[in-house]
Amino acid sequence: MALPGGEKGALLLRDLLKLKDCDLFDLFAEIGFGMTAKTRGERVLAFDYKNKDWLLSLPGDSVNVIKALARQFEENGIEELESPEVFDVAEIKRAGGIKALAKISLMSGDVVSKVKMGLLAG
Repeated sequence: MALPGGEKGALLLRDLLKLKDCDLFDLFAEIGFGMTAKTRGERVLAFDYKNKDWLLSLPGDSVNVIKALARQFEENGIEELESPEVFDVAEIKRAGGIKALAKISLMSGDVVSKVKMGLLAG
């Protein structure tokens, strides 16, 4: 579905529908498929709950980076996680950054993909 004005139009529509706390993914799910939009905060809470066992199996600093990635999504949307500069964000650096992710068997890009999929699932 193409909207006039591209992303600008989608952001305007999101504001008009009072879905500012939702990601564009949820905007399109609501207007295109009639699904109830979830806020980014609700998605982060669901991610923590649904991935509890996986997160508990990881080293603490890796978990801190993953949770910092989730908070970046909550604050700035999925676009933030699609930017290679996400690992330059101070909070993610403080949590251990890419070095912390090297301790687990997934590469940083794979971890970001797993986080994105977990955030947008269900």
